[in-house]
Amino acid sequence: RATEKYYVAESDHFIATNSISDYMKKVESRLQEEEKRVRLYLHASTEKDLLERCDKVLIDKRKDQFWAEFQNLLEKDQQDGKWWPNPIHWLADLARMYSLLSRKTITNGLDPLKDVLEKHVVNIGTQALAESDGAATDPKVYVEIILKVYKRYNELVNKAFQNDAGFVAALDKGWRRFINENSVTKSEGTAKSPELLAKYCDTLLKKSPKNPEEQETLEILNDVMLVFKYIEEKDVFQTFYSKMLAKRLIHGTSHSEYLEGQMISKLKQNCGYDYTSK
Repeated sequence: RATEKYYVAESDHFIATNSISDYMKKVESRLQEEEKRVRLYLHASTEKDLLERCDKVLIDKRKDQFWAEFQNLLEKDQQDGKWWPNPIHWLADLARMYSLLSRKTITNGLDPLKDVLEKHVVNIGTQALAESDGAATDPKVYVEIILKVYKRYNELVNKAFQNDAGFVAALDKGWRRFINENSVTKSEGTAKSPELLAKYCDTLLKKSPKNPEEQETLEILNDVMLVFKYIEEKDVFQTFYSKMLAKRLIHGTSHSEYLEGQMISKLKQNCGYDYTSK
C-alpha cells in the first residue's frame, strides 16, 4: 500500500512536467527497480502483488494518455513529408509503449493502438501517392511508393511490436485498404491498381539495358508479390498480365525464360493452378 501511494504521487508530479515518452522511460526504470528490490530485500511472495499495484498506478491509470500519444509517435517518423533516415529513436518509443501496455495486468491495453495503426497506414500511403508525380500513369512510381510504405511499417511491426499477431492483422487490413482504395484508384477506378502492377511486371520481364541482373529482378518480383497478395481484382491483373506475357513471347522480348517461369510459379502459389493454367 505504501508503494502504491508513493507512485501515485510521483507519477502525478512527473507526468505534469514531462512528455509521455519520458514518462514511459521513467516507468520502465521504476518497474525494473521494484523487481530488483524484491529480490534483494523482500520475500518472493510479495512480488506478484507489488508489481500489480505498480502496473495499476503507473500504466493502467495512464492508458488514455498512452493511447493519445500513440498517433503522435507514429507521425514523428516523418519530417516535412520525408521519412526519418534513422528510425531507431522512433522505434524505441513505440517498442516501450508496446512493452508496457502488453503487460498481463493491463486490460485492453493494445486494441486501440491497432485501430490507430491501421488508419495511419492508409492515410500515409494515400498521401504519398497523392503527392507524387506520375503515380497514376507510371507503374514503377506507383509500385515503388506502395512498397516503400509497406516496408517501413512492416519494420515497425517486426521491431517495435515483436511481430504481434494483432498488429500484423491491423497492418494487413490497412495495407489492403490502401492498395485498393487510394488516390489513384479513386480517380481512375479500382481496376487501375492491378493494371499498374501488371505493367510494372512487364517492364521488369522485358529485355532492357536499364533492367537489373536476373537475381536482383527475381528479388523485385518477390516484392511485387507482396502487393499482388492484397489486390482484390486479381482477374483484372490476370487479363493484363496474360496479354503482355503473350506479346513478350511472340516478339521474343522476354528478359529470360527462367524469370517468366518463376513469376508464373509465384502466381500459382498465391492463386492456385486454375489461375495460371492458361
